[in-house]
Amino acid sequence: MLKFSNMYRDEIKHTLMNQQFDVLVIGGGINGSGIALDATARGLKVAVVEMQDFASGSSSRSSKLFHGTQVDLREGNIKRATELAKENSILVENGPHITQPIQMLVPFDKHSNFKKWTTRIGLSMLERAASLPKQDHQHFSKQATKQKEPLLNQDQLLGSRYDIAYATDDARLTLEVLKKAVQLGATALNYLKVIQLIYDAHGTIIGVEVEDQITGDTGVISARKVVNATGPWLDDLQELAKEGNRFVLTKSVHLVFDRSTFPIQQAICFTHTDGNRIVAIPREGKVHVGPSEVCYGVHEVGYPGVDEADMTYLLEAINAAFSEVNLSKNDIVSSWVGLRSSIFRNKKKPYKPLEKEEIMLHSSSGVILIPTVEMNGFRKNAEIIVDHLVKQFKDEKGILYSSSETKSIPIAGGEVGGSQGFATFKQQQLQQTKDIPIDEATKERYIDRYGKNVEKIWTYYHQYQQSAQNYQVDALLFAELNYTLEEECIYMPLDFFERRTGAIHFHSEVIKRNSDGVIAYLRDKLKWNTEETAYYKRELQLACH
Repeated sequence: MLKFSNMYRDEIKHTLMNQQFDVLVIGGGINGSGIALDATARGLKVAVVEMQDFASGSSSRSSKLFHGTQVDLREGNIKRATELAKENSILVENGPHITQPIQMLVPFDKHSNFKKWTTRIGLSMLERAASLPKQDHQHFSKQATKQKEPLLNQDQLLGSRYDIAYATDDARLTLEVLKKAVQLGATALNYLKVIQLIYDAHGTIIGVEVEDQITGDTGVISARKVVNATGPWLDDLQELAKEGNRFVLTKSVHLVFDRSTFPIQQAICFTHTDGNRIVAIPREGKVHVGPSEVCYGVHEVGYPGVDEADMTYLLEAINAAFSEVNLSKNDIVSSWVGLRSSIFRNKKKPYKPLEKEEIMLHSSSGVILIPTVEMNGFRKNAEIIVDHLVKQFKDEKGILYSSSETKSIPIAGGEVGGSQGFATFKQQQLQQTKDIPIDEATKERYIDRYGKNVEKIWTYYHQYQQSAQNYQVDALLFAELNYTLEEECIYMPLDFFERRTGAIHFHSEVIKRNSDGVIAYLRDKLKWNTEETAYYKRELQLACH
């Protein structure tokens, strides 16, 4: 089995271009990764190609919180809420280091569309339907809420309640799912862009031509089935396939503040004066807030930036809900913008959420199209899609494959015995690493980031002490750099600092202190030339401003 590393890029490309795959997945986000895992676990031969880095699109630009069941409850969609609640529980058990339950305070004010008793009844119904442990959906008075969160605007406040939400690292969740697929036999490579679809004499797709975004080389990948899981970039391949579906993009903005300027006590879901819900989540000394959502157009190329209106919308919402703070644009330390694709319906509701039957669309050439769906629904959606694929193989070739097994497959790093086992594992790791002179909070952050694989980080920490000094990189970060280089397919500095570690948003000081050494090390290991090195250095500098 090839290592999941760009140090073996030529070997991986050779494998991709010299075999026929059962399924080719275009797009290395959470949906493509989930499909790859489900299909590979059933015995299908799977390839995954991504034109940028894995999880570089919508799958690293979410609210980093699973709480969509409340939206479905409010709209009366108990069935969908039940399904997502079950998926949350599965995610916690299969990847307890990545997805963890937290309490989220939900204040009520005159703008809230939450109703105390109907919400409590709905949550109780959800627990019974999803076979979840019963929670105490306690509601708090205005005075009790003030004690829990003193910053809240008392003039508007009526009361509050606690909800159970699920904090996640979206980019790392995507990576861990894809790594497990690769461990089970999938072949995956980033920076490989599909530039042409290849058809047989009957007009059925049989493969794709790809271009290496690093070298410019091209080649052909052959596959019996092709899945387009490119999310916001569905229309790019639609144009290649000359299909007629229209997709609309929704832009979702999040802002990041130092916790010292926005010192909330816990995760909070509050309501904008227009009725939209916004979440504020403390993480690693910062607080990220969002989303601000607007229609971004039927189709525009590339990711948008944060504009004045986005900032104003969220800043006004924060300052209205929290009277003890007065945040301005100068307080914003970072931001990110996500996009999701939906089917264009009409001008009145251009980006209405997908119906369940729209999770999987079909083109006349046989390509299966996957618009953006709820992140915590990726496993179930992948199951539906692969069920369809294996039915096609049965009908066309008489080949039988098993049912989905992903409900009980731990993702990479999750091999610790579920959520209870992870708590034990974390304590064991803290005990076993007393010889590493790093504070306990940092160790816990690494354990949460890598799960079982943190053991490799500790090994690299001891192994690369001298090299870390030579390149003037913090020893623990250097260990992490080597792990992600050898086992998580990083190529560019942003792959490491943004999607593997989150430092771009939450630890900019780490980048300032270590970027030169990290770039020098990647240059030496990946054999960049002078032009490449200068380009990647400039790219990182621009991303940090």
